[in-house]
Amino acid sequence: MKKMLSIAAVAALATSSFAASDLAGAFKEGKASGQIRAMYINTNLSSAANDAGNPDNSAFAVGGKLAYETAPLYGISAGAAFYTSQDLGTQNKDANKVDGSLYDENGKSYSVLGQAYLVGTYGKTTVKVGRQQIDTPLAGSDDIRMVPNLFEAALVINTDLPSTTLIGGYVARMAGWDSVSDKASKSQFQSMSRSALAGNTALGSLADASLAHDAVGDKGVYVIAAVNNSIKDLTLQLWEYYAVDVVNAVYLQADYKLGLGKDTALNIAAQYYNIQGIGRTKDLLKDTGDNTAGYYAALTGAGLNDLGKIDYNVYGVKASLETAIGLTPYLAYNKVSEQNDRNGGTFVFGAWGGYPEFAMSEEFWYNSGVNMNGGQSYKVGADYSLEKIGLGARTLGLAYTKFDAKDKYNGNTDSDAAVIDVVYTCTGALVKNLDAKIAYSSIDLKGTDNDAKRLKLVFNYNF
Repeated sequence: MKKMLSIAAVAALATSSFAASDLAGAFKEGKASGQIRAMYINTNLSSAANDAGNPDNSAFAVGGKLAYETAPLYGISAGAAFYTSQDLGTQNKDANKVDGSLYDENGKSYSVLGQAYLVGTYGKTTVKVGRQQIDTPLAGSDDIRMVPNLFEAALVINTDLPSTTLIGGYVARMAGWDSVSDKASKSQFQSMSRSALAGNTALGSLADASLAHDAVGDKGVYVIAAVNNSIKDLTLQLWEYYAVDVVNAVYLQADYKLGLGKDTALNIAAQYYNIQGIGRTKDLLKDTGDNTAGYYAALTGAGLNDLGKIDYNVYGVKASLETAIGLTPYLAYNKVSEQNDRNGGTFVFGAWGGYPEFAMSEEFWYNSGVNMNGGQSYKVGADYSLEKIGLGARTLGLAYTKFDAKDKYNGNTDSDAAVIDVVYTCTGALVKNLDAKIAYSSIDLKGTDNDAKRLKLVFNYNF
């Protein structure tokens, strides 16, 4: 899971420094790149879960991406990237024992043309149009499985103002790990509205109903943002997402670095975001509760009249200490405001692959079956750079995250979750261009028998 916001990777707008003089030269001087990825996931559930028919599961896949971008011609480049995830015949014949997160929505190998774009740079303005990988607070690649989230978008980035980056654009569709709906979602691009509605546990059945989709339609998201670092060691950012007929979202974040001495610094960050239902989605949620006769009554008849409005805030703070010995301890906290509408309202956490919350764990988050209405999460951990003792670009991390959920929104049962994560990363330290990640998570889910131990191995060879 994405742990820190990547402003530099907002639209991956880097282009070749070589400018071609003709079309043939643009292709000849273009650049091919790629990544070979292998991933293995194994989840051991409790014996009680096994007895209840929920067996341990695992999966292995090999894939990656192959990309090419032309050299710029008159300031314009073209690029494309092909992604694939293949099981190589390793799947268990019992589908219940297969972790389907490495495969498509049908549990099979798949491939997708994930990027196909034009990018142009004129002065201090860059425009990128087409399929692309982006990383913003509430819409991002969330590259934790075989294929990241990918988007069809038109984005403009401008840096004319001193120490300021302005971003604007429209995101129409997405595909990938977080793109969930009643249609093919990982292997095919679909509307942002469909993903937002189906990406939530409560709204999943709603979005799967044809009536609901007819009401909202296939809509996209307008986004504008400003990132400013005119004050030394302080970065401020403001994002606005207007998802037509679905939600309006505002995200704010401030990061400050306080130097305390040689190779020592205190990093402090604060975040806030608000999400509100708008347009047809707002009307639909309201009318299902009012049991309005006619069109929406068909939805209430399907048992959806307990859905409440979308209107909530998330607050967060984080502090980390960089030290000269390579140890970086940190603390993080997030709070979700309480919605009192009917059964607590509806949430769309991570609808487009954006998980900006500071107090999040490696393999468990808000929408993993726990209703976090009015809840909070705490995280304490430390990362240690093994480079400080001559072992190259390796990092070992240990973290504990507590998700404190309100019982009344979880069937009046204790639904808190406690997660211990141990993560080892290696960047080119074993073999040049080979990155590795080993993540182990111990997930304790109160009030259920679904405690889990999960191991994830990832190897990426970049070329």
